[in-house]
Amino acid sequence: MKKSFLHAAISTPGACTRILPGILCGALLSLPACKPGNSESSGGTPSSPSAAEAKNTGGSDSSGGKKASGNSAPVIPDVPPLDHPAKSAEAAKVLDFEKFEIMPGVDKGPGERCLAHLAYRAKGDVKSGFEFQRAKLQAMGWKELPGTAVTDQYASAMFQRGGFNVSVSVSPMGGDGTVDVMMHNHGNVDLTKVPMPPNLTKVYEGPITAMYTSGEPVAATAETCQKLLQAAGWQPYGFAGDTKYYKQNAVLLHVTVSSAPAQGGKTMISFNSEQLSADLPALLDAQDLRYTDQMGTLDYQSPATRENVEKFYRMSMEALGWQATLDKAVEDKGRFFIVFRNPEKAMTTLYMSDVKEGGTKVQMEYLSPTQFAEMDRRAKEQGEKLKAKLAAEKNAPKPQAKLKLPAGATGLKKEGSSVSFKVAAGKAKDAVNDLRKQGSDLGWTEELAVLESIGGTVSLKKEPLSLSISYTDSGFSEGEVTVMVVGGELTME
Repeated sequence: MKKSFLHAAISTPGACTRILPGILCGALLSLPACKPGNSESSGGTPSSPSAAEAKNTGGSDSSGGKKASGNSAPVIPDVPPLDHPAKSAEAAKVLDFEKFEIMPGVDKGPGERCLAHLAYRAKGDVKSGFEFQRAKLQAMGWKELPGTAVTDQYASAMFQRGGFNVSVSVSPMGGDGTVDVMMHNHGNVDLTKVPMPPNLTKVYEGPITAMYTSGEPVAATAETCQKLLQAAGWQPYGFAGDTKYYKQNAVLLHVTVSSAPAQGGKTMISFNSEQLSADLPALLDAQDLRYTDQMGTLDYQSPATRENVEKFYRMSMEALGWQATLDKAVEDKGRFFIVFRNPEKAMTTLYMSDVKEGGTKVQMEYLSPTQFAEMDRRAKEQGEKLKAKLAAEKNAPKPQAKLKLPAGATGLKKEGSSVSFKVAAGKAKDAVNDLRKQGSDLGWTEELAVLESIGGTVSLKKEPLSLSISYTDSGFSEGEVTVMVVGGELTME
């Protein structure tokens, strides 16, 4: 199931879900009638007609459309609205949360941060946390919409600029003096103007939510919605329960069609939207599609062959301004991948895996220009650290192991990290015991000792060095002893 920022206000950062539409519809279906009213906000849930979205909503310290204090600040003109669902680059020109200033007192940086969404935890209280976000948005020309609600326990508001709608919610976290801040760009689609079945009755209309009832059956209504939306250029982009998702450019439309017993057995239709940080195309025959905006990932399976999947993406990505960096997909451990780059220096990697039953598993991973630059910086930083470490190890003096040759040893030979010598017949074991005693006196720990008259082996250890001693002795000719060190240099004299 695709995780969505639209419902993040009911969870902590890093655990966004899609359960709000069900909760919202369930609440509506249990009521004899539904219309916007002065209900308490529950943290500014952005996908429902919340305190921030409803006009005339009450709430402590709330002021619909309250402006920043002081009248001396220059008025920033609005930007012209687009006549189509925004592309990610168009949305970034109006607001890019990757570049949005965050509150001081964030220990480990934002919990979730991408072009269209921002969620983090910071030190402070709800009111000061909300005022920080309000001031930053208004300084950028965002207009606060009626319905703002601010209390000690939550704050929620809606802001608008150039047809885009942004929700802000701030809530305390466990009484430890920190607050959770969540901000979401819901795109620039007027939900009252998306294609809809005829003869609908309005239940609620707001900037990021629109709800209607229909006298037609659920299945027929859902089918009509899909036909109308596809005819208007909205591509199916996965589903979860009664909710189907449709994408056009980089805006995702959520359409939930369900039964409404409390509305006289009518069918309930709700529309929500969200801006996507990346426009990742999918084949029309995509199955089990899952897109996660905060991770920049798209996963699905297609009955198409890997060759046809690759052909589709080379064409569709090129049409979106991307260029493949490879002429042919490269295989890595059973997966084939292609890297795409665009003029903004973002990167998208396409992974394809053959499915045993037929078809192709498709995965896409998107890195924004900011994310790619950070990844590149970290890689270079790690490379420099590794280079310095290797240089230091190369130039550093190696640990030394120094032993004395046993009495009667002759024919000393040194080859790399090992030393060998000969002793009289029947004396090899005595020579090894002499070396064992030297090692013990020098603080070496004996880990293994197998000593027979005709041969044996001994292992000694003293960090960071390991020492291995082996010997052979027939008793008829000279015995031979070999000593080898690991982790340093060996000297015997």
